[in-house]
Amino acid sequence: MTDLDHNAKGQEIRRTEAVGQPEQRTTETDWYPGGTIKEIRAPGKTTRFTYTQGDGLGRLASRTEIDTTTHSAPYATQGLSRTWSYSYTYHDAPANLKVATVTVDGPRTDVNDITVQHVNPAGRIYRVEQQNGTGAPLVNEVTEFSAEGLPKTIVDPNGTVTQLAYTPRGWLKSRTVVTPQGSVTTTYAYDLVGQVTQVTLPTGTQLNYQYDAAHRLQAISTQDNERIEYELTAQGAHRIERILSSSGSLRRLVHQEFDDLGRLWKSFGVQDQVLETNQYDENGNLVRITDAYQQPILRAFDGLNRLRTQTERDTGATQYEYNAQDQLVSITDPNGLTTAWVVDGFGRKIQETSPDRGTTVYRYDLADNLIQKTDARNSVTKYSYDALNRLTEMQYPASAQDNVSLKYDETSLPTANGSIANKGKGRLTSAIVANGDKIQWAYDALGNITNDVRVQEGKTFQTTYTYNVAGQLATLTYPSGRELSYGYDNKGRIHQLRSRENSSKSWTTLANNLSYEPFGPLTGFTWGNGLTETLSYDTHYQPETIQTRSGSTDVRNLQYGFNLANELDHLTDAKTPARSQLFSYDPNGRLSQAQGQYGTLAYQYDLTGNRVSQAQTNASDGQNFTESYQYPANTHRLTQVNASGQGGQNRSFQYSAAGNLTQDERYTYVYNAANRLTQVLSGPAVIAEYRYNHLGERISKTIDGKTTQFIYGPNHQLLAEHHQDGSAIRDYVYLGNKLLAMVDADTTTNPDTGTKADLAITLKGATGNSVKQPDGRYQVTYKVNVQNAGGSAAENVVLTNTFPATDVNLVSYTASQGICTEDGSSCDLGTVSAGQTATVTLIASKGQKAKENFSASVTTSSEESNTDNNSATAAFGGAFGLWIMAFLTAMLSLRSLTAKRALNRKNTISTACLLLCGLSLMGANTSQAEQIYYVHTDHLNTPTLVTDQNKTVVWEGVRKPFGETEEVVNTVRQPIRFPGQYFDGETGLAYNLMRDYDARVGRYVQSDPIGLDGGINTYGYGYQNPVLNVDPDGEFGVPGLVMGATVNLVAQFGANLYVSHDFWRSVRCVDWLDVAVSGAMGFVSPGLIGNLIRGQAGPAGLTVAQMRYIYFTKTLPVGFALKKGLNYDLSKEGRCGSTEDECEGLGLGAAISSVTQW
Repeated sequence: MTDLDHNAKGQEIRRTEAVGQPEQRTTETDWYPGGTIKEIRAPGKTTRFTYTQGDGLGRLASRTEIDTTTHSAPYATQGLSRTWSYSYTYHDAPANLKVATVTVDGPRTDVNDITVQHVNPAGRIYRVEQQNGTGAPLVNEVTEFSAEGLPKTIVDPNGTVTQLAYTPRGWLKSRTVVTPQGSVTTTYAYDLVGQVTQVTLPTGTQLNYQYDAAHRLQAISTQDNERIEYELTAQGAHRIERILSSSGSLRRLVHQEFDDLGRLWKSFGVQDQVLETNQYDENGNLVRITDAYQQPILRAFDGLNRLRTQTERDTGATQYEYNAQDQLVSITDPNGLTTAWVVDGFGRKIQETSPDRGTTVYRYDLADNLIQKTDARNSVTKYSYDALNRLTEMQYPASAQDNVSLKYDETSLPTANGSIANKGKGRLTSAIVANGDKIQWAYDALGNITNDVRVQEGKTFQTTYTYNVAGQLATLTYPSGRELSYGYDNKGRIHQLRSRENSSKSWTTLANNLSYEPFGPLTGFTWGNGLTETLSYDTHYQPETIQTRSGSTDVRNLQYGFNLANELDHLTDAKTPARSQLFSYDPNGRLSQAQGQYGTLAYQYDLTGNRVSQAQTNASDGQNFTESYQYPANTHRLTQVNASGQGGQNRSFQYSAAGNLTQDERYTYVYNAANRLTQVLSGPAVIAEYRYNHLGERISKTIDGKTTQFIYGPNHQLLAEHHQDGSAIRDYVYLGNKLLAMVDADTTTNPDTGTKADLAITLKGATGNSVKQPDGRYQVTYKVNVQNAGGSAAENVVLTNTFPATDVNLVSYTASQGICTEDGSSCDLGTVSAGQTATVTLIASKGQKAKENFSASVTTSSEESNTDNNSATAAFGGAFGLWIMAFLTAMLSLRSLTAKRALNRKNTISTACLLLCGLSLMGANTSQAEQIYYVHTDHLNTPTLVTDQNKTVVWEGVRKPFGETEEVVNTVRQPIRFPGQYFDGETGLAYNLMRDYDARVGRYVQSDPIGLDGGINTYGYGYQNPVLNVDPDGEFGVPGLVMGATVNLVAQFGANLYVSHDFWRSVRCVDWLDVAVSGAMGFVSPGLIGNLIRGQAGPAGLTVAQMRYIYFTKTLPVGFALKKGLNYDLSKEGRCGSTEDECEGLGLGAAISSVTQW
């Protein structure tokens, strides 16, 4: 119940909510005699207002907020105040009736955070100036109005012109952005009552709209009559949604039922079974959600309608506590562990106490920008901002070389080839690290990124993008010089993708003839090597089949089935039936059992989702084991794994105060001030070193002095690997969020006719099976030394290790340099300099003491003076082993001789040799022209196999549910695992952008950097359902199923209609580029794809830099909203705002949003 008290004038002076209940709260309001508000006293905060004529008369002059909370820890909050000031000039002074300018001085006192709005005599805002604190203000200006006062021409800070045209009735007729490439125009058509009947996008795509007699949207169709049709309830809710192909066949069906108040009651599955049933209390709060198996989630609310308890289907209950301002102050998870926050009167979290991350303290400036963070390790990070509240510096007092300076508004980008024009005003243009690393971005008139120039380890890597007149990505040029070319169909969806090594080479088609479901995901295409890919879906656009064929022969045939709760029930491998899998789940949707080639795996969890046991039975290789997982009572940090049987692993873990893994049974892990893993140690020996940029991307890994550099695209996709000297190793090619191909660089070399390399292998130092392990097996260590005894460096050195064929498991390995595959069978050692020795140590286990041979061989792209010592063999067994040098056969000598004679006078490998020498050349020299490898992914976009230009399978991985991968074919290196993951053979972990993942225990080794925003379990992966969910950023799980444009479109429309209850606003607020492109790229959150194509996600604003390291709430200049908790909020992209005729974010609504704001 709420009590309202009023004064004699009928003005509310007191509001008491939840009367008589524990959460009762009171807000009081004082009024000036003239009827304006003087003061509002709410719990925790008082707000005061003054006016230009005093005593509440005139225009608003100031607004002051005062913190009235009484916190003393982590610091005192009471009495803190901040003020916004407003001043005016007039066209008609001294009458002061017509405002000429409005100047808003923000709350900060360290900068002039001033915005000036200019108003013409007709009362229309025509110019907005924003002081950035470093030079001329950013100016948005309307230079022309229509006779009716509607803006016709808008000029942004970069000089980009947007032209708006209207019908005689004042409805927007067209929006044209004038660019150097041409005009980008979107047009609108209406019926007689002003309903949008057609939108024509810059791509030429047409969307047509039909309505019923009540002016409610009934159908959307394209120019070739692909349709979305709606059946509506009496209240206008979408009861049935159908998607039809151009021939009229049903492709997608969504069925929902609503109660008499228009609230969602039931949702239905593919078989029209009830997926969920919702129940509400008398206040409209959702209190019960019952699934297809009649298992309920129960939710309880307090007198202020705030969620207080949620009881999951396994009876685990999460409890929520709030302060009087409705701010969360604690969450107690089902295990009884509490995360608590101290929140000041301005609603800012100033301290977090977490059972996993420890205590973190936050300090803010008067504009709510985070200016200092001190984590549980007492590691301090400081932040600075310009007058527009854009992040300008990140400082690490304990590690000054990592300090980052961010710059904005630069209008040129200097490069080695000259300066590049940059439409950079209002955008992030440079990120400069004190150690010399930096990233610079250039933009076009539409805000698309045109150049991404990165300096890493003193080397420069430039990625360039061009766009067609509609703003779609047309070409991408890698730092290596490789070019990609994108072709689109008449709906703006990718139809073809081509590649060439550089601008002087001919094009190679990577994917062609792409087809799609209507308003939906990809259905098929032809690979560049001639293989065909066919994907089919059920009527919820869930995958049914993924089939790869060579002619009529299956290369891969995966078939999917779902249970009544829409959980993945089975994955049938029709080509290799032994690899088929069955899945079962607990009541909370967590994977509880999996059956496959690996046998039966059973998982158990505690109430918060921590794995407490893993058991493998019925394993074909006899590796049956049980593992139990141990956690302290006061945290979710895994500390011990105890194994019994064969194949399990005994593990131990220690953590820092901030929740980062610092020690396990193998290594010590070292972190920087930003909680990123920077070093891995084995005793005093450095196993690996890692470096990151300010976006959280890992830009290099160094093993034994050899560095691999990584280059990323604007949405954190790994684009390329390069050597330390800048030379290319590999480029990665994507089709949306799907890894499509890997292209290895041309490694053809010009051998030195003088000094040559001379590689020799020795095997020694085995400890054999003298120590019996707890699992009953015997352990042996192989130490492989690859020594270059020649006078010249050996380039592209590859070590191949061959284990006995049966009953041998690799436990771990370390390499002094380079990268090894997950099973240790192949190691890319890079360059071995003259006189240098590279060492690889492999630890394996075997069930019996019987001796069997282990062998190793090495190749290089450089010419060798002697190849007779490139192989060695050792016997598996004995306390110290019997090591025997194995010289190459006469065939190997013949290979070397043949290859040497095949060199032409220019000391390059001749075409004749490439055609005639065959295996002889391959044995002597692994130099090669660029190699294109096609990556075939599953429903999660996780690679399952790789084929070459000859359609040969060159990599194939068999994966356990949580990502443990056996490489059954590994002719080429393929390090990508789950989406966003890069496997590190040196540790057995997978780098996952913001964290590192350990597939062996199915969890991250660091606590989630976004805390509980990523889920109640801050170490878990994909909510413990890795066959359905993925976590590309290492922060929170999302559905991995490809959903296509329909999800995107429906999500935007649904949100807009829900907010505005007005279709016109919903249509114009949709980001149509987002919809069009997402059909080609699979399911992505609404708004993201359009921004990626425009270059307005990631580095285009303050997005990732702030999202990753800063807790604060901001809506950035590019419209990308962030929310507290190291999280980003895409919910405003292409959405309607809460006020009349307002759109938030980007897309078609952006210009209209600007119109309404003038």
